[in-house]
Amino acid sequence: MKDHFGITHPGLTRDVNEDCFGIFPIGKYATLYAVCDGVGGCAAGERASALALSAFSDFILDQFSNMTAEEWGSMPLAQIKRIMRAAATDASHRVHTAAAQDPALMGMASTLVAALVTYNRAYVIHVGDSRLYTVTPQSVEKVTRDHSYIQYLIDVGRITKAQAKAMKIENYITQAIGAYDHVD
Repeated sequence: MKDHFGITHPGLTRDVNEDCFGIFPIGKYATLYAVCDGVGGCAAGERASALALSAFSDFILDQFSNMTAEEWGSMPLAQIKRIMRAAATDASHRVHTAAAQDPALMGMASTLVAALVTYNRAYVIHVGDSRLYTVTPQSVEKVTRDHSYIQYLIDVGRITKAQAKAMKIENYITQAIGAYDHVD
């Protein structure tokens, strides 16, 4: 039997916890782990993250329920990517639509990081700056790259990682679930 757990904390600067996570068994051969974090400074971050998690996980569970080990082993990577991207787009559409229908929610958005773990592989998707790490007794390594302005500056060679750590500017994300009707 696998042990699963999760914990969130609002951090040191916010009164409201805008994080939402879920651990979703998918039959006997897979588990979906997902974390959504409402975009700070925007409207209803806690609602955005809850809606994003619900929409994303519902889509994934609907697509992958009742699969056998053989089906998991033979499914092409391109098909899994297509489904995970479609789930993120569906979540973005649902958050964006909810915000458009209620002026109090205008601008709400969330990050997303998820791992679909099968009996022998992990498939990862992320939007924004929520991160996925691998942890072993020897190391902790970041798997995802932030979708952020600071990361963009590093990628194009304008600043180094050391310079980014020393910068005293806010890090703006360049993608978020719900910021637009779709995500790239």
